[in-house]
Amino acid sequence: MTLFSAVATFVAMVLVVAFMGVAMRLILEDALSDALHQRMDQAAVFVEQGNYTQAVDSFGVEIVQLLDADGRVVAESDNARGMRPIGDSYSFDADGETRVSQLHLQLGEAIEDNADDIDDDEDDEDTASKSAASNGTLQSEPDDDADEDSVETYSYDDSSSDADDDAYSKSASYEDDSADYDVDYDTDDDQDYDTDYDEDSGIDSSRATFFDRLLKQANRVNVLPIGIAWADTPSQSETQQSGHTIEASSVLGDNGPYLIVREAVSGPDGPMTLIAVTSLASAFELAKRMTVILTLVMFALLVSVVGIAWAITGWTLRPVEHMRSEAATITAESLDRRIDAPDGDKDLSRLAETLNHMLARIQRSVDEQKRFVSDASHELKSPIAATSIILDSMSTHPENVDVPKAIADLKNENVRMSSIVGDMLTLTRHDEGRLACRPEPVDLMDMLIEEVMASKSHTSVNFDISGIQPVVCKVDPDLLSHAVRNLLENAVRYAESTVKVSCSQDGEGAVSIRVSDDGCGIPPEDRERVFGRFVCLGENRADSKGGTGLGLAVVKSIVESHGGTVAFVEPELSGATAEIRLPLGA
Repeated sequence: MTLFSAVATFVAMVLVVAFMGVAMRLILEDALSDALHQRMDQAAVFVEQGNYTQAVDSFGVEIVQLLDADGRVVAESDNARGMRPIGDSYSFDADGETRVSQLHLQLGEAIEDNADDIDDDEDDEDTASKSAASNGTLQSEPDDDADEDSVETYSYDDSSSDADDDAYSKSASYEDDSADYDVDYDTDDDQDYDTDYDEDSGIDSSRATFFDRLLKQANRVNVLPIGIAWADTPSQSETQQSGHTIEASSVLGDNGPYLIVREAVSGPDGPMTLIAVTSLASAFELAKRMTVILTLVMFALLVSVVGIAWAITGWTLRPVEHMRSEAATITAESLDRRIDAPDGDKDLSRLAETLNHMLARIQRSVDEQKRFVSDASHELKSPIAATSIILDSMSTHPENVDVPKAIADLKNENVRMSSIVGDMLTLTRHDEGRLACRPEPVDLMDMLIEEVMASKSHTSVNFDISGIQPVVCKVDPDLLSHAVRNLLENAVRYAESTVKVSCSQDGEGAVSIRVSDDGCGIPPEDRERVFGRFVCLGENRADSKGGTGLGLAVVKSIVESHGGTVAFVEPELSGATAEIRLPLGA
């Protein structure tokens, strides 16, 4: 596995984990939202029945408020007591939801202010009691705000011998369904107080009396017994302060973000609004844990897959490595070697077979190149040697040399060398893709007759040109003339008496040029091989009848540069027939 593949796999894994983490968080948030909406639908049923308390208590740990049409709190959950209406400063979506990262809960009116007023009332009542005590025994009627089951009695005791003039005794008695309370206050000059403690309720009666009045005037406890009011009052008074706010996390026990849901409901008193607040921290934490777990699992899976893939790849590529090392030892001097194909593996066997075929082609190409160099050297050696002999004879024995004949021989050898060099350059340019072909409209009939006339002046062979028809085709006149000239020279070299030339246009939109001879012909198995470079069908180069072995190779290169083909077809005469096919628009 390459470094790029490893990095790409890691990045893909990170993206997948991030996507799945976000998806899990959204799914969990939707689940919490759906659950909260279901509980609100259940609470709406209780509101319609007028059971407001059960409506807000059916949620559990969420902060719940039930507001009337004027926005006043009608009922609230235990953890929402003393709070002002929630949601006034937030905008809700179409589903009645909004999400906030932090939530500050505004508390209601302070109960300490009402307590100060109650303390003032207590002082006034004490003063009035002392004033009345100086006149005798005082018994008060029950307070209008007290419960119907409560009875309060005040009495003045002047029988005490130790009592001072301003000493007094006060006794209070409360009765309800759960407990009886008796409180005696004894006041003397030293301000000593005796407080009775009720064993049944476990609450100081004097404190219970005070907080009972305090909570009644603060509208916090209306029907609770004094014992319960005293037990709940300290936590309420400690947390609810006027004008203060508290974090929702201190109430719900979870940090944000928070989901606030508002839903309109109908009650016996008219339209109402139900508001619930819950924390989404659990969804975030669960999604975070699942993301961590998923990351660890995917990382372990990735490591396992990489390890297994590495082992399997190494085991699978072991034969390939063997083939590679064997191929690395094959050089230009050992191209005859072949790669052994592994047994039982068809794919690797095909690979080995392909490599062996490639080695065979390389070997054939190298052999042809070596033969080309050797043949080119041999072909150039002959005219050079002949030229050297003539020049040596003329320089050493000028009296024995026929000068005109020697000059003619030198010219012929020079022409032969020029022809060989020209053919070699043509083949080299074709191999390199630099053989320039400049097509133009040419009358093939005129060109063929001109080449036949030029060849006829150097031989006694008869030429049959009756099959040449007037055809105009776009070709490079110089290159195509060179190709036709080579075909004519090859035909004249092997013909017994006659060479036939024809040209026609067939129905396929192509031009056919044929050159036939009545010589010995070419075996069918050699008809393709003869277009190779320096190929001679004789057993030795002496049987080539003066040919260089480059003529047909040059013809093939020129015809292919025109987009055509050349091949030896079934002979028209007793020898061989070479056919050139060119497109009209070549």
